[in-house]
Amino acid sequence: MGSFRITNRYAIALIELSIEEKSLDSISKDLEIIKKTIQGSKDLSLLIQSPIVKPAKKKDILTKIFSKKISTVTQRFLDLVIDRNRAYLIPEIIEQFFDLRDKHLGIVNVFVRSSAIFEKDQSDNLIKQLEDYTSKKVRVNFSLDSSLKGGFVVQLGDTVLDASLRHQLDVLKNKFLHGSEEMN
Repeated sequence: MGSFRITNRYAIALIELSIEEKSLDSISKDLEIIKKTIQGSKDLSLLIQSPIVKPAKKKDILTKIFSKKISTVTQRFLDLVIDRNRAYLIPEIIEQFFDLRDKHLGIVNVFVRSSAIFEKDQSDNLIKQLEDYTSKKVRVNFSLDSSLKGGFVVQLGDTVLDASLRHQLDVLKNKFLHGSEEMN
């Protein structure tokens, strides 16, 4: 079975449990803590990936690290994953959980690359337009891209909306070359 199917199965179980127990926010916070801790420690990352370290040792170490930081539900979930020799999948399960949570809450993640920093009113306007376009709540991740000479590029899943200067010039060039009478 592929790792996506396994991680998806665990993430679905956890999301269903968190919705059923009305603890989606607290479990999300717990998983964010776990994710940041694993990403911040190469040793911990190697530990959970290691097939040599016994599950009991992994559980003991993770319990010592997280016992006072996360809920017992999340701790029991980690223990279950480790007991089934799937500790190496914890980061992927967490990512899949966040994807399922966002889908459940109707949130779409959008990535915007721009040539300059958006002003507050510009970003608010773009977010409103994207929410109208998707009919969902939008979480925008802005980043600067020095390769863009002007404008911005929006990536919404598999859809790319290109409002960059380069793209606009290419469109204009094609219209001139092909004699298009319609000029926007």
